Amino acid sequence: MLAFARRLTSKGSSEQAYLLISWSLAFVMTYMTWANNGLRDVSLITYPTILMMVTIVVNKRHLVAMLAFFTLSLLSLTLVNFFGVYVNEIKPISVGNFFEIILILVTSTGMIWAISRDYSTAYLSLQASHDQVLATQAQVEYMAQHDSLTGLPTRALARDRFEAMIQRNEKNHGQCALLFMDVDNFKALNDAMGHKAGDQYLQRIAEVLRASVTEKDTACRQSGDEFLLLLDQIDSKDSIATFTDELLERLRTPFEIDGIDLSISCSVGIAIYPHDGNNYDELIKNADTAMYKAKEAGRNGFCFYDTHSHSGVKQNIHLMSGLRHAIQHGELVLHYQPQFDLENGRLIGAEALVRWNHPAQGLLSPLTFIHLAEISGMINDLGNWVLNEACRQNEIWRQKGTDIVMSINLSPMQFRRNDLHETIAQALHTTGLPGQNLELELTESLFVDDTDKVSEMLTTINEMGVQMSIDDFGTGYSNLSYLRRLPVQQLKIDQSFVRHMDQNNEALINVIIQMAENFSLISIAEGIEDEETMKRLRAMGCQRGQGYFWDKPLTAERFAEKYVEKKEQMAA
Repeated sequence: MLAFARRLTSKGSSEQAYLLISWSLAFVMTYMTWANNGLRDVSLITYPTILMMVTIVVNKRHLVAMLAFFTLSLLSLTLVNFFGVYVNEIKPISVGNFFEIILILVTSTGMIWAISRDYSTAYLSLQASHDQVLATQAQVEYMAQHDSLTGLPTRALARDRFEAMIQRNEKNHGQCALLFMDVDNFKALNDAMGHKAGDQYLQRIAEVLRASVTEKDTACRQSGDEFLLLLDQIDSKDSIATFTDELLERLRTPFEIDGIDLSISCSVGIAIYPHDGNNYDELIKNADTAMYKAKEAGRNGFCFYDTHSHSGVKQNIHLMSGLRHAIQHGELVLHYQPQFDLENGRLIGAEALVRWNHPAQGLLSPLTFIHLAEISGMINDLGNWVLNEACRQNEIWRQKGTDIVMSINLSPMQFRRNDLHETIAQALHTTGLPGQNLELELTESLFVDDTDKVSEMLTTINEMGVQMSIDDFGTGYSNLSYLRRLPVQQLKIDQSFVRHMDQNNEALINVIIQMAENFSLISIAEGIEDEETMKRLRAMGCQRGQGYFWDKPLTAERFAEKYVEKKEQMAA
């Protein structure tokens, strides 16, 4: 019986095994009760143990059945003894009684031990499951509070820790600081090198931040390419400035990704409790404002929150939020400044200059919003609109007989797009404007970057017939070797030289004109405001010009009235 029960247990049928043993013992003990001393027999002491085993290990249905079996057995034994049908004789105590008692005790002990062993195993299994649940819960809580990529605390944990910092410093009349850090030009790097390299770049930043803070401070990942540093118990602004300067220096240390040496540039805004705010939300908002001020100051630096400059930064944020609406809902307009041949006075082109017809602030100069478009990533959308609108307008004038070249300014950020040539080709195709009637004005800073890539892109665009001009020549990149390699047709002399044409500037202008002639390039001067300046430039060999001497930038309607319709009337 025991062997069969063991086989059942090995097959995973423990309940059936215990049931077999329980009923077997019940029958054996009942037989011993009937065969020996009846209701006075020691076998009866096993009944509670058997019932306990059935209750714990098996189930309620078998417990009721077992209890009914014992009750009927004992009732039957009582009745047969009472009516004399069968009378149990009380036998004298013998050695056999001792062995019976020992057997009963051993059997009961074995049953209790088996039950306790299974319950001990079940308890240990339950304890292990409980520990595993606790470990899983702790892991889930950690993952919820820590960034999966960098391992840094998330913004939710940052809030909790900084609010605890505020409470401590409020009691101790101390100070704590919140540093809002944004990675400069991360999108460009991510687009150029791929998301894997971008992730490694962010992980490198996290390593530097972890190594830079003490146990009482916290480094967090706010979102994307934004990080927070929470500094507790600070002494002064000077100590924060020293810490931040050293941090930026460590970030600038070159490291390698995919065989390329990179360094990290970040802009940091700093807000201090309680001087710059009394709660987390106010301080992070002010630190964010200071960070944008650091970006406007040239990036790769830090800036403390300043209440006096807050209104200006806030205005820029409002302008930035309204700029996308302006692009999408027709608030942008182009003004056109005519360009002339200095030798014969003939109209040869126009420069398209964007303006924002702001619903509340009126007509805004590009100086107000172009840099905001660049730092917010909207420069491509803005540039695409300018390109298509300028091509559309020039084609209208060309159809009316005014065949001029339309110049548009191109941001270096637009040039970093690999599909720029496709965008230009699409604009020419959609509007019907020939490529030779479009000119792109490029800044010298563009040629500091990947010259091979720039040369390849310029060549592709130039093959469409589109002309290239170097804008503000003489104010930027000093290595002029690119003039020999790149398909550029025109040098544009910066207006700062032309408007203040003293002896030094005149000498510089003369050098630029001679350089253009030596490279077989056309020279054009901007900022010509009077006839004397125009004649002096023409005498030096400058070929083209634009400025208030002829006209300020005009709306499309006004430009058409003065230069397109007049030409139509003369032709008629």
